[in-house]
Amino acid sequence: MNSQLSFILNEVKKSNWHYTETLCWDEIKKDKHNYTINKILALCLLMQKKIAGAKERYKFLLLQKEDDFDVLNNLSKIYLEEENFVEADRFIDKCLSINPDKHHPYIHKSEILFKLRNFSEAYKFSQKAINLIGSLELVSQNSSLVQLHTDLLLALNENELAIKFIKKCFEISKRSFYFYYLTNLEPNSYSEDYIQGLIDNFNKFEYLSLSQKNIEGAQLYFGIARFYEKINRNKSEEFFIKANELASLVQRYQPLEHQKKIKKIINYYKNNHQQDFALDNSGENLIFIVGMPRSGTTLLESIIASNTKVFSAGELTSVPRLLNDSFEQEEFTEPNIKNFSQAYFDRSNFLKGSKVYFLDKLTINYFYVGIISMAFPKAKFIHIKRDPWDTAVSLFKQTFISNLPFASKFFSIACQIANYQYIMNFWNNQACSKNILNITYEDLVQNDKDFNDKIFEFLNLENHNDDDENDRQKFFSRTASKIQIKQGIHQKSVKKTDFIAYRDEFFRTIENQSKYWEIN
Repeated sequence: MNSQLSFILNEVKKSNWHYTETLCWDEIKKDKHNYTINKILALCLLMQKKIAGAKERYKFLLLQKEDDFDVLNNLSKIYLEEENFVEADRFIDKCLSINPDKHHPYIHKSEILFKLRNFSEAYKFSQKAINLIGSLELVSQNSSLVQLHTDLLLALNENELAIKFIKKCFEISKRSFYFYYLTNLEPNSYSEDYIQGLIDNFNKFEYLSLSQKNIEGAQLYFGIARFYEKINRNKSEEFFIKANELASLVQRYQPLEHQKKIKKIINYYKNNHQQDFALDNSGENLIFIVGMPRSGTTLLESIIASNTKVFSAGELTSVPRLLNDSFEQEEFTEPNIKNFSQAYFDRSNFLKGSKVYFLDKLTINYFYVGIISMAFPKAKFIHIKRDPWDTAVSLFKQTFISNLPFASKFFSIACQIANYQYIMNFWNNQACSKNILNITYEDLVQNDKDFNDKIFEFLNLENHNDDDENDRQKFFSRTASKIQIKQGIHQKSVKKTDFIAYRDEFFRTIENQSKYWEIN
């Protein structure tokens, strides 16, 4: 092994991904076909979430050697993340045939089966991965596997086993995310003295980076806030505020970019919505639930999915993944609606199997209601609205550190709500509005029987009446509402009075942001 390759491999061990990437590019200039260097480069790109570059590099490697387990495994991971389930499944099966003693493809297979809502089979594969890893000490270092396995236990209604498993993993690894997850399942797992010990240890521990410390601290404080939520409201609010302060340090919310995106979407729709991109009946059995996150979308999902003809894919990220590049880059590039339509159709068909209706409840699809309608003229949308302050409080009390960068500040939440209100008002005044049903969370929880009828009538589905609530409470959703959704429908989350000192300024921000749209 030459000295430069040894040096590069040493940097890989240190997880210096960006620096190692630079070194690899330098080597590729000398020999662009060097298999080992290309393989290291692909890994560096993958670890930095440069997915398109990693995918291109791994496909290049696949042409050189079609049975390299690492290449096949990482391609399956990429396709799974892209929600290209057909390709992901194909590469997973290849990995299992090449080396059935490696744990990685079992995790990926479990994820696909989970998405297919085949919980019992998914559990078998996640348990197989755990068995292959061997010790719980090593398993607890794999946070994605721990979360997957715990979620599956909950989906199978094995709540006690889920609590026992996540608690063991926390006590071995001391990872703050496991503590947060545990306090959502069983808030009083530990004493106040133990909680204080966690805080003391956090303050003493030497983290590798400030970013890592802020993330661990945010998750810890979210968990502590959940611990105090039922026994000391003031302390609970204090820790939620601390948690969000740390979360905001690693987030980057750009409201101006959202405004630009909305303008591009609206302009494109105005100029193109009369074109014939699809057959008139396209999307006939597609259902989209849209609205702000934490506005009751999971409750609505559980009601609709109680009908046996409906397959719910949960929060499928395919719509933004397929469209964002056109509307989020500095320079607008026109989306290929036919390609989008085909890709989404293939993914939904893979998941729904023999079911008739397909339900996608990614809340932020509200950005693309009109664009989706251009691709699927018969698709139906149920838009659920909730009191803005109740929505804001609910967002503020969840650990959305990586996926919702606006959720850690009431100012940012207010900006997002104003933008959301503007674009949904626009869609409700366009041709696509005939396929939008607008409801409110408050009406849904107060008159659930009447609104169930209204929802099922809009979807041309049968309402099973008395059986619905029993079926609904059995429903599992892999979202922040996974615990609440198994409870009965109630009105406890209406007219929240938490964090009341921030409320007036919050509504002033919504008003000011709404004025922006009045003059632009």
